[in-house]
Amino acid sequence: MNRLAILALFLTMIGVAASQQSESPATAPATSQQEPAAVPAANPGNLVLTWSEIEKNIWQKAKPYIDLAPPEIEKQVPELDHVSWAASQDELPSILAGVGAQCVNLLKRTPNVIADERVETHSAQFVRHERYNYLVLVSHTQEGSTLKEYRSDPRGTPVPESAGSAAQGFASMWTRFFPGNQSESRFRYLGTQKLEKQEVAVVAFAQIPDKVKAPAEFAVGRRRISILFQGIAWIDPQSWRVLRLREDLLAPRPDAQLTRFTARAQYGQVKLKKAQAAMQVEMTLWLPQEADLSWTLGAREDKERHVYSNYRLYATKSKIVF
Repeated sequence: MNRLAILALFLTMIGVAASQQSESPATAPATSQQEPAAVPAANPGNLVLTWSEIEKNIWQKAKPYIDLAPPEIEKQVPELDHVSWAASQDELPSILAGVGAQCVNLLKRTPNVIADERVETHSAQFVRHERYNYLVLVSHTQEGSTLKEYRSDPRGTPVPESAGSAAQGFASMWTRFFPGNQSESRFRYLGTQKLEKQEVAVVAFAQIPDKVKAPAEFAVGRRRISILFQGIAWIDPQSWRVLRLREDLLAPRPDAQLTRFTARAQYGQVKLKKAQAAMQVEMTLWLPQEADLSWTLGAREDKERHVYSNYRLYATKSKIVF
């Protein structure tokens, strides 16, 4: 049986201008759990993605739910069954501006953190329970900023892609709304919805094939295919933070027998204390709390659940080698 790996689905390299203005950032996928391929943020126009004829045909036939009538969207995304549908798109620009600015702020303030991760995998052949250390490492340079994610076992030994869950990128899914990344997607304001007694804004998006510089990858055995996403974001209109995200395939990949893939992530406030100038300063971060994946590959239907807890600051003098 081929080992299924979900590789670098959301891992992004984000260029952030020193002035925090909306410059177009560069994005680059990680081809392994080592360093992602870096592209200078100052000149992302040099990066040209060439689709194969098969892929071009797939994207041309895509029918994203962003273009459907509300009843049809509800059929594909049951979570939207109680949305108060918007009559116009007048509020969309202010929503994108607000959540974009919050993305910049969150990335700027996010330190290196580590958490406890529980992963439960369900397949037709097995049910597997695993525990990991989940690391989110942030690097800020003149070229931009990177969010990278790693796993290690409870003893601190790095976990390679070939062992355990290879899904990653939940900490950076919200960077779809980063100002320089917004040009890679189309957006639609769907309306408002009650989410745990709070009224939130609901926005749909769909990636634009010709605009995406660094598509996600899905790997089966040694083969990797590029995939594009559409999705729904539930956004707090007061703080402009993304509360929940759902992402689905923009179009199935029948050439690889990948007919369905859905990722759901829920985010929440995490408070940590950091020593600064002989004082303990409290930091408020926004990090994933749980994530669920499900996919259909040929006749197989699999799913994974990731739960995160006990976040704390991460600092080491040792170099992590994966």
